[in-house]
Amino acid sequence: MDQETDEVDFRIRVTGGYAILEFKRGLTKHEFYAHSTFDALRSLVAALAVAARDLTVGTCRWPDETGGHYVDVAVTPIQTISVAVHEFSNQAATSYRDAFSARRGPLAFEGYFDAQDFLCRAAREYWAIVVAHTDPSGYVKPWGRVFPWWEFEELHRVVRTRYGYRLPSPDEIRDGHA
Repeated sequence: MDQETDEVDFRIRVTGGYAILEFKRGLTKHEFYAHSTFDALRSLVAALAVAARDLTVGTCRWPDETGGHYVDVAVTPIQTISVAVHEFSNQAATSYRDAFSARRGPLAFEGYFDAQDFLCRAAREYWAIVVAHTDPSGYVKPWGRVFPWWEFEELHRVVRTRYGYRLPSPDEIRDGHA
């Protein structure tokens, strides 16, 4: 019962009022946009922290202006991370009940990652947002919201404690050496 990890790279970016969750497998890129109307950056880092801390499943909504996705992150018993991204079940909902339903729609992406690599990379991606875009008040200008410090600190605490991960310096981030 062995699951191999996939050769998938991922990034988290912010630009123009959107957070972009990107997975790249070979030449195929999957990009999932979340509009800043909803605090998806906070929801995702909280889901990652729960999955990492409790070695369980974390889930979040990643909504855009006309629909969105659910992002599920599960830690497996063999220390891999399973990521599944599903469309909302009703992308063209006309009622709040349908728009905010917990039902999942079609699978849009699935990947398996080494747990340590994935969680440390997630912490690094969030730290890169801080370094590149966060002002002294915590506001992330291209996102249009305050950075989710508490949730990020929880994820960082877990990866530092469990894996000995050290966040790169701001200079390492800016120079692309992290």
